[in-house]
Amino acid sequence: MYTYINERQPNECEVTAMKIKGLKKAVGEYNRSNSNGFYSPFYGELMFDTSDGEIWTDVFYSIGHNEWKEYHSDSIVNLGRMMKEYSIPVNMKTVRRFVEETFKPNA
Repeated sequence: MYTYINERQPNECEVTAMKIKGLKKAVGEYNRSNSNGFYSPFYGELMFDTSDGEIWTDVFYSIGHNEWKEYHSDSIVNLGRMMKEYSIPVNMKTVRRFVEETFKPNA
């Protein structure tokens, strides 16, 4: 199990001790969907399920960026937004490091 160790968010999240699943595909989709800049209606959100280590990108097309998916699970976090708050670029290396530093294993 992993515990959220950063005080960036008030709630505690847990993730099982697994490899990050889907990292290469998710980061590729995220960067492709956000490559045309902020004003492009084509954009993506990088999501992470702390319960099983799965990462994916939700891709949307909306002129005002008014589309989203709502998840009713505390184990799913918007990893891209968390990284963006600290101006961390999204690539495979930084995502892996961010997850390792932000979530630590429980004994």
